[in-house]
Amino acid sequence: MELLHRLISCYDALHDETGRVRCVEELMTLARAEGDEAMESIALFNLGKSLYYQGDAARAYDYMEQGARMMEASAYSLKYDNLRYEYKTLAMFYERDGRYDDVLRILDAWEQVVAGSTGEETRIDGLADGELRDLCAQRTVALSRAGRGEEAAESYRRFLALGDDPGRNSYLIMPYLFDTGRYDEIFRICLPRERRMAESGDTVNYHMASVLKFLGYASRDVGDYRT
Repeated sequence: MELLHRLISCYDALHDETGRVRCVEELMTLARAEGDEAMESIALFNLGKSLYYQGDAARAYDYMEQGARMMEASAYSLKYDNLRYEYKTLAMFYERDGRYDDVLRILDAWEQVVAGSTGEETRIDGLADGELRDLCAQRTVALSRAGRGEEAAESYRRFLALGDDPGRNSYLIMPYLFDTGRYDEIFRICLPRERRMAESGDTVNYHMASVLKFLGYASRDVGDYRT
Protein backbone atom coordinates (compact mmCIF):
# COMPACT_ATOMS: atom_id res chain seq x y z
CA MET A 1 0.00 0.00 0.00
CA GLU A 2 2.89 2.39 0.76
CA LEU A 3 4.34 1.56 -2.65
CA LEU A 4 1.02 2.22 -4.38
CA HIS A 5 0.74 5.53 -2.51
CA ARG A 6 4.08 6.63 -3.97
CA LEU A 7 3.26 5.34 -7.43
CA ILE A 8 0.07 7.45 -7.42
CA SER A 9 2.22 10.55 -6.82
CA CYS A 10 4.65 9.50 -9.58
CA TYR A 11 1.89 8.97 -12.14
CA ASP A 12 0.33 12.27 -11.07
CA ALA A 13 3.59 14.12 -11.75
CA LEU A 14 3.86 12.38 -15.13
CA HIS A 15 0.22 13.30 -15.97
CA ASP A 16 -0.40 9.58 -16.62
CA GLU A 17 -4.04 9.36 -15.55
CA THR A 18 -4.43 5.73 -16.63
CA GLY A 19 -1.58 4.50 -14.45
CA ARG A 20 -2.71 6.74 -11.63
CA VAL A 21 -6.29 5.45 -11.60
CA ARG A 22 -5.10 1.84 -11.74
CA CYS A 23 -2.99 2.38 -8.60
CA VAL A 24 -5.84 4.23 -6.85
CA GLU A 25 -8.19 1.30 -7.49
CA GLU A 26 -5.61 -1.23 -6.28
CA LEU A 27 -4.94 0.83 -3.15
CA MET A 28 -8.66 1.15 -2.40
CA THR A 29 -9.16 -2.61 -2.68
CA LEU A 30 -6.19 -3.44 -0.46
CA ALA A 31 -6.96 -0.76 2.12
CA ARG A 32 -10.55 -1.93 2.57
CA ALA A 33 -9.48 -5.57 2.76
CA GLU A 34 -6.92 -4.72 5.46
CA GLY A 35 -9.15 -2.24 7.30
CA ASP A 36 -6.50 0.48 6.89
CA GLU A 37 -8.44 3.75 7.05
CA ALA A 38 -5.39 5.95 6.46
CA MET A 39 -4.63 4.23 3.16
CA GLU A 40 -8.32 4.21 2.24
CA SER A 41 -8.40 7.96 2.86
CA ILE A 42 -5.49 8.44 0.44
CA ALA A 43 -7.30 6.36 -2.19
CA LEU A 44 -10.52 8.32 -1.68
CA PHE A 45 -8.78 11.67 -2.01
CA ASN A 46 -6.99 10.64 -5.19
CA LEU A 47 -10.17 9.13 -6.62
CA GLY A 48 -11.78 12.53 -6.07
CA LYS A 49 -8.88 14.24 -7.78
CA SER A 50 -9.30 11.99 -10.82
CA LEU A 51 -13.03 12.74 -10.94
CA TYR A 52 -12.24 16.45 -10.82
CA TYR A 53 -9.98 16.17 -13.86
CA GLN A 54 -12.79 14.28 -15.61
CA GLY A 55 -15.17 17.20 -15.02
CA ASP A 56 -17.30 15.65 -12.26
CA ALA A 57 -16.64 18.34 -9.64
CA ALA A 58 -19.58 17.52 -7.34
CA ARG A 59 -18.54 13.91 -6.75
CA ALA A 60 -14.88 14.91 -6.77
CA TYR A 61 -15.26 17.27 -3.84
CA ASP A 62 -17.29 14.71 -1.89
CA TYR A 63 -14.52 12.12 -2.21
CA MET A 64 -11.68 14.56 -1.52
CA GLU A 65 -13.38 16.02 1.55
CA GLN A 66 -14.20 12.52 2.83
CA GLY A 67 -10.58 11.46 2.32
CA ALA A 68 -9.28 14.52 4.18
CA ARG A 69 -11.67 13.90 7.10
CA MET A 70 -10.52 10.30 7.36
CA MET A 71 -6.88 11.40 7.31
CA GLU A 72 -7.58 13.95 10.07
CA ALA A 73 -9.00 11.14 12.25
CA SER A 74 -6.16 8.70 11.51
CA ALA A 75 -3.01 7.89 13.45
CA TYR A 76 -0.95 7.55 10.25
CA SER A 77 2.73 8.40 10.71
CA LEU A 78 2.65 10.73 7.68
CA LYS A 79 -0.72 12.20 8.56
CA TYR A 80 0.37 15.84 8.61
CA ASP A 81 2.35 15.63 5.38
CA ASN A 82 -0.73 14.24 3.65
CA LEU A 83 -3.06 16.82 5.18
CA ARG A 84 -0.84 19.65 3.98
CA TYR A 85 -1.01 18.30 0.44
CA GLU A 86 -4.74 17.60 0.57
CA TYR A 87 -5.70 21.00 1.99
CA LYS A 88 -3.55 22.84 -0.54
CA THR A 89 -5.05 20.83 -3.41
CA LEU A 90 -8.61 21.44 -2.22
CA ALA A 91 -7.97 25.16 -1.80
CA MET A 92 -6.57 25.42 -5.33
CA PHE A 93 -9.49 23.51 -6.87
CA TYR A 94 -12.11 25.51 -4.96
CA GLU A 95 -10.38 28.75 -6.00
CA ARG A 96 -10.38 27.59 -9.63
CA ASP A 97 -14.15 27.06 -9.39
CA GLY A 98 -14.81 30.40 -7.70
CA ARG A 99 -15.96 28.82 -4.42
CA TYR A 100 -14.19 31.29 -2.16
CA ASP A 101 -16.07 30.50 1.05
CA ASP A 102 -14.90 26.91 0.67
CA VAL A 103 -11.36 28.12 -0.02
CA LEU A 104 -11.34 30.09 3.23
CA ARG A 105 -12.78 27.15 5.18
CA ILE A 106 -10.05 24.83 3.89
CA LEU A 107 -7.33 27.41 4.52
CA ASP A 108 -8.41 27.69 8.17
CA ALA A 109 -7.97 23.93 8.56
CA TRP A 110 -4.63 24.01 6.72
CA GLU A 111 -3.33 26.83 8.90
CA GLN A 112 -4.07 24.85 12.05
CA VAL A 113 -1.90 22.01 10.72
CA VAL A 114 0.93 24.32 9.63
CA ALA A 115 0.96 26.47 12.75
CA GLY A 116 0.30 23.69 15.25
CA SER A 117 3.11 21.68 16.81
CA THR A 118 2.36 17.96 16.87
CA GLY A 119 5.71 16.77 18.19
CA GLU A 120 5.55 13.87 15.75
CA GLU A 121 6.78 15.02 12.36
CA THR A 122 10.41 15.68 11.46
CA ARG A 123 11.15 19.40 11.47
CA ILE A 124 12.30 20.84 8.15
CA ASP A 125 13.77 24.33 8.49
CA GLY A 126 11.74 26.91 6.62
CA LEU A 127 8.90 24.53 5.72
CA ALA A 128 6.29 26.11 7.99
CA ASP A 129 7.29 29.65 6.92
CA GLY A 130 7.05 28.72 3.26
CA GLU A 131 3.69 27.04 3.74
CA LEU A 132 2.32 29.99 5.70
CA ARG A 133 3.37 32.24 2.83
CA ASP A 134 1.58 30.02 0.29
CA LEU A 135 -1.46 29.85 2.54
CA CYS A 136 -1.48 33.62 3.01
CA ALA A 137 -1.25 34.16 -0.76
CA GLN A 138 -4.28 31.95 -1.35
CA ARG A 139 -6.20 33.62 1.47
CA THR A 140 -5.45 37.05 -0.04
CA VAL A 141 -6.82 35.99 -3.42
CA ALA A 142 -9.92 34.35 -1.94
CA LEU A 143 -10.77 37.37 0.24
CA SER A 144 -10.28 39.75 -2.68
CA ARG A 145 -12.48 37.77 -5.04
CA ALA A 146 -15.13 37.32 -2.35
CA GLY A 147 -15.42 41.13 -2.24
CA ARG A 148 -13.66 41.50 1.11
CA GLY A 149 -11.11 44.05 -0.03
CA GLU A 150 -9.93 45.40 3.33
CA GLU A 151 -9.35 41.91 4.70
CA ALA A 152 -7.53 41.00 1.48
CA ALA A 153 -5.24 44.03 1.84
CA GLU A 154 -4.45 43.04 5.43
CA SER A 155 -3.74 39.47 4.33
CA TYR A 156 -1.42 40.79 1.61
CA ARG A 157 0.49 42.83 4.18
CA ARG A 158 0.90 39.66 6.21
CA PHE A 159 2.08 37.86 3.08
CA LEU A 160 4.77 40.50 2.51
CA ALA A 161 5.84 40.37 6.16
CA LEU A 162 6.53 36.63 5.83
CA GLY A 163 9.40 37.30 3.44
CA ASP A 164 10.30 38.70 0.05
CA ASP A 165 11.43 35.55 -1.72
CA PRO A 166 9.87 35.45 -5.21
CA GLY A 167 10.16 31.66 -5.31
CA ARG A 168 8.49 29.08 -7.46
CA ASN A 169 5.16 29.39 -5.62
CA SER A 170 4.87 33.12 -6.25
CA TYR A 171 2.21 32.30 -8.86
CA LEU A 172 -0.25 31.90 -5.97
CA ILE A 173 -0.33 35.68 -5.29
CA MET A 174 -0.53 36.67 -8.97
CA PRO A 175 -4.36 36.77 -9.25
CA TYR A 176 -4.48 39.36 -6.46
CA LEU A 177 -1.75 41.47 -8.07
CA PHE A 178 -3.64 41.45 -11.37
CA ASP A 179 -6.98 42.17 -9.71
CA THR A 180 -5.51 45.22 -7.94
CA GLY A 181 -3.40 46.46 -10.86
CA ARG A 182 -0.03 46.00 -9.12
CA TYR A 183 1.88 45.54 -12.36
CA ASP A 184 5.17 46.89 -11.03
CA GLU A 185 5.09 44.12 -8.44
CA ILE A 186 4.34 41.49 -11.09
CA PHE A 187 7.35 42.61 -13.14
CA ARG A 188 9.53 42.78 -10.00
CA ILE A 189 8.75 39.17 -9.18
CA CYS A 190 8.67 37.63 -12.65
CA LEU A 191 11.54 39.27 -14.52
CA PRO A 192 14.31 38.01 -12.18
CA ARG A 193 12.79 34.52 -12.24
CA GLU A 194 12.76 34.53 -16.04
CA ARG A 195 16.39 35.70 -16.05
CA ARG A 196 17.54 33.07 -13.55
CA MET A 197 15.96 30.21 -15.48
CA ALA A 198 17.36 31.49 -18.77
CA GLU A 199 20.87 31.83 -17.30
CA SER A 200 20.77 28.27 -15.99
CA GLY A 201 19.39 26.89 -19.26
CA ASP A 202 16.31 25.59 -17.46
CA THR A 203 13.64 27.09 -19.68
CA VAL A 204 11.46 24.17 -20.81
CA ASN A 205 9.27 23.72 -17.75
CA TYR A 206 5.96 24.67 -16.19
CA HIS A 207 7.51 27.44 -14.09
CA MET A 208 8.98 29.22 -17.13
CA ALA A 209 5.67 28.92 -18.98
CA SER A 210 3.88 30.40 -15.98
CA VAL A 211 6.29 33.34 -15.70
CA LEU A 212 6.04 34.11 -19.42
CA LYS A 213 2.25 34.01 -19.23
CA PHE A 214 2.18 36.50 -16.35
CA LEU A 215 4.68 38.79 -18.08
CA GLY A 216 2.61 38.66 -21.25
CA TYR A 217 -0.66 39.51 -19.52
CA ALA A 218 0.95 42.29 -17.48
CA SER A 219 2.63 43.81 -20.53
CA ARG A 220 -0.69 43.74 -22.39
CA ASP A 221 -2.52 45.37 -19.50
CA VAL A 222 -0.06 48.29 -19.33
CA GLY A 223 -0.29 48.79 -23.12
CA ASP A 224 3.11 47.33 -24.03
CA TYR A 225 1.84 45.10 -26.80
CA ARG A 226 5.22 44.65 -28.52
CA THR A 227 6.72 43.02 -25.41
